[in-house]
Amino acid sequence: MIKNICYLGGQRRFKVIPALQKHFTVYTSFKRQPDTAVMVDQVNFKCVGYAILAKILRMPLYVRLRGGLWERLTDKQEDSRLRLVYRAINKITLLVLLNMADKLICVSNFVTQQANDFTLTPRAVTVYNPVDIEYYRNYPRGEYRRISENTFLVLTVTNTRYRDKYQPLWERIDSLIPPNGELVVVSGGVADMRPLYADCDLYVHISNRDTFCNPIVEAKAAGKPVKVFGCPVLYEVNALPVERFSFERIGEDFRRVINDKT
Repeated sequence: MIKNICYLGGQRRFKVIPALQKHFTVYTSFKRQPDTAVMVDQVNFKCVGYAILAKILRMPLYVRLRGGLWERLTDKQEDSRLRLVYRAINKITLLVLLNMADKLICVSNFVTQQANDFTLTPRAVTVYNPVDIEYYRNYPRGEYRRISENTFLVLTVTNTRYRDKYQPLWERIDSLIPPNGELVVVSGGVADMRPLYADCDLYVHISNRDTFCNPIVEAKAAGKPVKVFGCPVLYEVNALPVERFSFERIGEDFRRVINDKT
């Protein structure tokens, strides 16, 4: 039975650690000791190195796919030769890592289906992103003072670096704004989203290419209605109850997946 996890990856790993700590001792560096598994959450040469070392030492290896699979495996856009070479190397690295893992832990059923299409044997399972639900619940209204009390506020979060993910669907948001409405677009750099969630009347998320969307769960945790348009994962995440993403529930999912021998 696995008791310890060496969780290796990027800064986002620290959102997952509280969930893992419900059932495991978690290290953020490589340690070789009994009942210990390695989990990586990035696709790069460093994580491939950790994966190779784990296999040499006969340690269980779990790869957490938290995003980017869509772009890496399905992007067909034309680009420069150098960019095409980079993409080819990136895809090879990803496929090697996918097939080395004992299990792939994906952030949505949508990613799980994709991952199983690119492995020799199905090994992907779903464990959603944990969200600190209590952090967003019951935040007082009125802090966002730029709008009047009579304004119907529609909120959306986008990433202006990837406009092709949102622009084709933009008219869907326009159709939801009433005459007394105002659209607030957040594109990053907001340290605390709670005042915006608290004061908005509707949260809308549009994307034709996503793997998970934390703002959907955050807005629902704040008690706001949510509309989604675009890729299937948005509907998947929005259909689930907020409690499904608690640290306790996700921690139990990690325990089940990691210690399941099948």
